[in-house]
Amino acid sequence: MSVGAEALDADHRALLDLVRRLDESVRAREPFEIVASLLTVATELTEAHIRREEDVLRRLNMGVDAEHAHAHQAFLTWSRRLRDDFIRTRDAGRVRSVMPVIRDWWHFHVCDQDMVDRPLFTANADRIEAILADSSLAEPILDSGPLHWPDAPAPVVGLRFAPGAV
Repeated sequence: MSVGAEALDADHRALLDLVRRLDESVRAREPFEIVASLLTVATELTEAHIRREEDVLRRLNMGVDAEHAHAHQAFLTWSRRLRDDFIRTRDAGRVRSVMPVIRDWWHFHVCDQDMVDRPLFTANADRIEAILADSSLAEPILDSGPLHWPDAPAPVVGLRFAPGAV
């Protein structure tokens, strides 16, 4: 599933690890705060990755294909809606039912859409590393271990990226 640029491949691995962790969390019926936090982080990291990927394409003077940009925006809008609906309804069954959709979308995104740009990414791998050198999507922030919250109600947490940050 490599697109030929380690920074973008690392983004994809981190996001797929997060999808896996979210799936495990929902299947294990972990508390609302954990699932909501995972959905929030997944949405924010997806948004950051999309900004990074589209910035790379623009800086390589490729522009962003309209269909690809539309797919990015549609998935991001859907992800935000899913997260907001879960926070409002606490319906883990809905999240559980859409996990295949999330996994399928990521497979489609990387294996179909991003692979179209693989020759460009491979030919410009060093330049892409330089473009993204000052930003990082995330280290693999979640391993397969369970998350534990304090006894007091935990807030729904996420990551916020500075405006303009790649």
